[in-house]
Amino acid sequence: MEVKRTERGWAGHFICAESCKFRRNTLLECGDIKVVVSTVGAMYLNGKLEEIGLKRHYETMAFYVDDASGEYKDADVSREIFFESNGALKLHKKGYIDNEANDMHEAVVKELTEKNGKRSGIVMGCYVEVSNKPEWLQSNCSFAWEGLIFPKWEDFEKGHLPVVLVDNGGFQAAGVAYCKREYERFTYPEDYRPKIVFSVAIEKLKAVSDVEGYLKNEGENAQTQDTY
Repeated sequence: MEVKRTERGWAGHFICAESCKFRRNTLLECGDIKVVVSTVGAMYLNGKLEEIGLKRHYETMAFYVDDASGEYKDADVSREIFFESNGALKLHKKGYIDNEANDMHEAVVKELTEKNGKRSGIVMGCYVEVSNKPEWLQSNCSFAWEGLIFPKWEDFEKGHLPVVLVDNGGFQAAGVAYCKREYERFTYPEDYRPKIVFSVAIEKLKAVSDVEGYLKNEGENAQTQDTY
């Protein structure tokens, strides 16, 4: 499917974006899917260059559009989209790296444009805190869900496992062990691991009449086979 791209002149995310000299905001539209890719960086506070996050002076993030934003089609920062491309840069001996930040932004736009066009591979999640996290799952990690189609946490503890969206848009049942491997496989810098995300392929699930039962069956079946 064709993906429409629109460049906008305002920052797409970050509460201190007005202090950033570098700002990119790209809107991607493919049918009813609307995505904002935002990059900010080179932030100066009181005349001093500051990091905008953990060991970074530039960062790229992506979000679904907030329907309530009307014609502006701004980002819904509670619905972050995770991608494989690099999303963070730190200054080095060359000083200003706006050109590298620009390339980083374009790489994310390219990745999500391709995934949007194929209608697969985009991972989204709203955050909800859970208890009894494994030791390797640090406090800054959450589990993602979409409305009622994600099994309750109690069901997860009983072995009713969620389903993750893999790159080809297909289903793959996953347990904690699988997600731990995914966590270790991410291509982000070691000091900036993204949140662990359990996700579901929303479009495919719309065709399932008993969503909760379907997910539970997937989880029960997955316990007898290696799903990675």
